[in-house]
Amino acid sequence: MVSEPLVGSLLKTLAASKPAGSFLELGTGTGVSTAWLLSGMNSDATLVSVGNDGALMAIAQHHLGQNPRVLWRYYCHKIVKAATLQEITVTGCS
Repeated sequence: MVSEPLVGSLLKTLAASKPAGSFLELGTGTGVSTAWLLSGMNSDATLVSVGNDGALMAIAQHHLGQNPRVLWRYYCHKIVKAATLQEITVTGCS
């Protein structure tokens, strides 16, 4: 979901309120929220951005990937053959 300007402004303000902070973003998407967070972070702050859609993350990394404050992480799992809750098997994506 793309961040609205007011939400983005809040993200920027929150990031700015924690100099040299460590931040975690769940759901990278195309990097709009990532950009807002980065705009509020100082040079000593770090951000780990976790996404599960490689195509969307590629867009974010294309625009923001050179920023040394961001650590990109791709997470993916599939549920295979889950007839009941006890039989859930989680596997990696290919």
